[in-house]
Amino acid sequence: MPEGFEIVARVDELRDGDVLLVNAGGQELVLARVGDDFLAVDSLCTHALGSLDQGILRGNEIECPLHSGRFDLRTGAATCEPATAPIITYEVRVEGEAILIGPAKPPQESD
Repeated sequence: MPEGFEIVARVDELRDGDVLLVNAGGQELVLARVGDDFLAVDSLCTHALGSLDQGILRGNEIECPLHSGRFDLRTGAATCEPATAPIITYEVRVEGEAILIGPAKPPQESD
């Protein structure tokens, strides 16, 4: 296993469009499957601390269940108000059937 990464789930636990609350490094994160891609972000909305694992996945964006703020899962950028601050994204790797989450990536602007 690569240094700094830990197994958090198996590929067969998520279908396309699913989100799963996982624990990595003692922190709760949201793992999402978009097609064949797996993306991981902080579990709490930066606007009002809504639980993003309870949100709606819309393509590469997740919508907070509290006030409908949205975030790009690839970059962490807030894409719809009232959310304006980005969320942290994490490195994700798939090795065989295991999904691993690693270090945080710096927030970016959406494309």
